[in-house]
Amino acid sequence: MKRVTYTPDHTHALIVYHKPVSPYDIQPISAEIILESMTEGFILLDDQLQLVYINEIAEKLFHCQRRNIVGRELLEWFPKVAGTSFYQNFKQALRENIVLEFIDYYKPLDTWFEVKACPLKQVDCLYIFRM
Repeated sequence: MKRVTYTPDHTHALIVYHKPVSPYDIQPISAEIILESMTEGFILLDDQLQLVYINEIAEKLFHCQRRNIVGRELLEWFPKVAGTSFYQNFKQALRENIVLEFIDYYKPLDTWFEVKACPLKQVDCLYIFRM
């Protein structure tokens, strides 16, 4: 829109440039922003069950800090998970490349969890936890 008003004493002008803007133009959205905005705990394990990523909610659920556990194997940071149905379900989701949803009690944390294990197209597997 362009508007020019002429008066004998002054000239006033207003030029408006219109360009469609998407939310992505305003603030880049990264995977980390999305994962940290989730209301569920999220962890990403590789095919060796080594921790690749954990969001803030999962840190709270598992009473841990990501700087201490990222890069470590699942049984190294949660040795009591060995032999549990949690561990068996994690391994099954990876082995069979299937999505598994289950509710289970994790005795070491005295908590029931709703879990969704989702193998990714590569070799990793993501897990979403709710209490």
